[in-house]
Amino acid sequence: MKTFGMALILSSITFCAITGRAVAAAPPVACFDSHCDTQLDITHADITALLVGCDTAQSGDRVLVNGKAQDGTLWTLLGVSPVEEKPLDPHWRSAAARLQLPIPTTYPEVRFQLRPGYYSALTVSVGDCNFDPLPLTTAGASGDRHIILIRQPTPSLPAVDASGTGGAYGYVPLPGLQITLTGGSPQQTFVARDEVDPNPLEPPHGEFYMYFFDSVTPGQYNMAVSGFGWTKGLGNVVVSRAGDVVFRYIHGNELGLPGK
Repeated sequence: MKTFGMALILSSITFCAITGRAVAAAPPVACFDSHCDTQLDITHADITALLVGCDTAQSGDRVLVNGKAQDGTLWTLLGVSPVEEKPLDPHWRSAAARLQLPIPTTYPEVRFQLRPGYYSALTVSVGDCNFDPLPLTTAGASGDRHIILIRQPTPSLPAVDASGTGGAYGYVPLPGLQITLTGGSPQQTFVARDEVDPNPLEPPHGEFYMYFFDSVTPGQYNMAVSGFGWTKGLGNVVVSRAGDVVFRYIHGNELGLPGK
């Protein structure tokens, strides 16, 4: 009996050791709102795309990014929201009905998590809606993007070719600022996309202010930030080669905003 008990203990130790190695070798899993993925997913960018011209989009539609289904590494689908009526005051709703006016609706949208990097020609399809390629810069962690995709019923428009370019992004202390990069050879000026993301952990306003340059030819550029009636130069930004994504945090004290 003792021999059997000792054998059982040794077998348990061996099993635990093997299981421990297997668990250690397996990638960690992160879960958000019942959605589970590998550790890579933690630093992926959340993309919210409004779908213009795709009113038939439904929550169960098949979604492809760059022609690929979700794999949990390159990208993960968070959901598709179909068209919904916007909430209206009962008085305005009845007035619209009397005048036979349509009730305003939301745009459908698709939400997915995308691996950080520079995509020279990102394509998205939702159900039977296809959207032309576009250059897109994605960042990790809090680098969320809010973009608009416009359905092209015919393939007559030329596709974006940004294979020789890169991207840049960063944070700014205030909303509504214009960020430009001027330089390169021949000289060009690029204007950043300015996007605002809600952030409940950031008091008192609960928002992040971010900018994105989605297609920048490699080279050295002078950065400038403009507000209402003022412009301030912030030195150089270098995009070394095609496909690079450059991060530049714009601090409040650089703009004369102490404490920001």
